[in-house]
Amino acid sequence: LRAYQEGVELWMRASPQEALGKFEAASDAAPGRPEPWLMRGRCLMRLKRPDEAEGAWARALALDPAFGPALLERGKHVVGAYVRLRLPPPARSSGGRLRFGAPDPETAEDRAWRAKGEEYLARARAATGLAPEEIRFIEGALDFGRGRYAESAAALREYGARNRWDGSAAALLGAACYLSGD
Repeated sequence: LRAYQEGVELWMRASPQEALGKFEAASDAAPGRPEPWLMRGRCLMRLKRPDEAEGAWARALALDPAFGPALLERGKHVVGAYVRLRLPPPARSSGGRLRFGAPDPETAEDRAWRAKGEEYLARARAATGLAPEEIRFIEGALDFGRGRYAESAAALREYGARNRWDGSAAALLGAACYLSGD
């Protein structure tokens, strides 16, 4: 589809608003294909419209329940929210050394986001079209939220090595390395 290809080109040029229009046209032209809905979700997320992005990924998954890329994007969104809730307290100085604490105990909201992330992880493992390092991203983000920073860094390093374009993953990897002392 021409509109889809034009949308990808605009997406690659960091023009999510323009790309969104092309992906909308592509999803209208090929209503049975999940790919335009995946990209609509990515554009909407970049435009800070997460509820609409979630709806677009849900539509992609309604068309193909095992569509790995949509499961990955959904999983990244969910575990990202979990990570933001689970950031550790600020570092403190003790005995001339900088010490990092574990995150506070999980709240009910934290547990709900973690459970959702674990659900998407299970679905991603059963999905089609996902590379092992993409699944490792979700595992690494969940480990980060649990305060297992070394395990998180190892998982995120695998994803980051193959997805250098993903700035949020690079930031999370940096935080995991820093907090693990790596």
